Amino acid sequence: MDTIRLVYLDSRMLNCPDQLIPQIQSMTASLGNAYDRWKSSLIAIPTYLAIVASVAIYDIYMTVYYAATLKQMEQNPIGRLLMGLDEMEEGFMPNVSLFIAMKSLGTLIVLLSICFLTVRKARIGHPVAVGVSCFQLGLATYLTFKL
Repeated sequence: MDTIRLVYLDSRMLNCPDQLIPQIQSMTASLGNAYDRWKSSLIAIPTYLAIVASVAIYDIYMTVYYAATLKQMEQNPIGRLLMGLDEMEEGFMPNVSLFIAMKSLGTLIVLLSICFLTVRKARIGHPVAVGVSCFQLGLATYLTFKL
């Protein structure tokens, strides 16, 4: 009885690659079709822009909210340098206006780059926009749960 079961399992294992490969091919083909439909949809570019802009606004909100302790918490050395360039008087809330202005300028450059790449060079623009959007979502998660 055990040998019959082993033979059955062996024959199933041998047939498995023949059945598995077409399933994987059909799944990847359907994912490719969904990605192609997404790229040509009217909401793809606004979605990328909304994700990047909303996380940037949330980041600026967190910057203002934690302005008093931001110099100690900021992990970006360029951000610390920008905060050091701002003049602040003793005993007052730290001035983070230059830091926020540079963050806003960087966000604007990223948003314009996403628009340009996805409209002019969609083949590379959409993967770049997806990557930036995913990074921004990761940043929002980090900002929310780290602080």
